[in-house]
Amino acid sequence: MRVDGKEARVVIQQTADDVDQMKRQWSLNRIHAEHAGSIILIGNQLRQDNRRWLSPQDPSTNHNIACNAHHTGTATWFFEGTTYKEWKSTSSESLLWIHGKRVPLSLSAA
Repeated sequence: MRVDGKEARVVIQQTADDVDQMKRQWSLNRIHAEHAGSIILIGNQLRQDNRRWLSPQDPSTNHNIACNAHHTGTATWFFEGTTYKEWKSTSSESLLWIHGKRVPLSLSAA
């Protein structure tokens, strides 16, 4: 029996596709059969992680981090500056908005 090149490529491709499909089915069946409890655990873990991520943050965490990172003399330049002094001398109901990024100590010392 003689087969031309184009026909052979089609047969080879179909065989490869069939093998891939069988591997996928075998793999899924194996996962469900051997690791059904793990799949549920992963689903529950994912649900818990999502709830934790969506829950409001505990502000004490950031406060404690900031307190631990504080060094004596930090921001003295600001509290002794004119912007702060002018704001402080005005009505107690005014708001001073400070915008900026917190820089890790290792970067600010560089």
